[in-house]
Amino acid sequence: MEMQHWKRTFYPEGLKDKDELNYYAQHFNTVEINSSYYHLPAATFEGWNLKSPASFTFVVKIRRNTTHLKKLEIEQDSIDLFLLRVAHLKNKEGRYTEGMNPDKTGSITFADFKLEDTWLAAVDSAHQHDFEFNESVSLMINCEDQAEIDYYWSQLSAIPESEQCGWLKDKFGLSWQVTSAEMEALMKAGSSEQVDRITRAFLKMKKIDIAAIKVAAAG
Repeated sequence: MEMQHWKRTFYPEGLKDKDELNYYAQHFNTVEINSSYYHLPAATFEGWNLKSPASFTFVVKIRRNTTHLKKLEIEQDSIDLFLLRVAHLKNKEGRYTEGMNPDKTGSITFADFKLEDTWLAAVDSAHQHDFEFNESVSLMINCEDQAEIDYYWSQLSAIPESEQCGWLKDKFGLSWQVTSAEMEALMKAGSSEQVDRITRAFLKMKKIDIAAIKVAAAG
């Protein structure tokens, strides 16, 4: 409840900081918690639970250790700590309730997370939807060197027949472009002949091979 412009337009003058959540909960039934992205003090979560009514819901951002600093790696200790702290909210997270079949009671309805510098949102639903992921939507990872390309490719690619020209599909069918900063620099600085050679070499690749790209550029 630290957004300063709310103090001028929403919270009554003179209201103490410790009373802001209680006042907010009298007017709204949900709040998104951004501070959990940075730190997870247990006492704070316990206090939020005590200061809000039973029907109040918290949408809590997961820690940046999991979503950003460790990128796509699973840091179980960080996840366990997050779940331990959220447990203090006594089922006040944004979850599906009974009677919302086919969605499973207690499962998370919404989450957001950060990959590199991009915030993404995810909504869970057990209903049948008449669409699938396709190449019209993709996420791009701009890699600095071959080691980064190799790492992300090994972590993400799950459908070998979809691998082409730096594109891959993960286990959910979502497309990713694992690109090369070095190749982009060579394309920008190269002559038309070099660009043509790089392009012809690149079109034959699945995962980008920077060494082969440099050989093509050199002619």
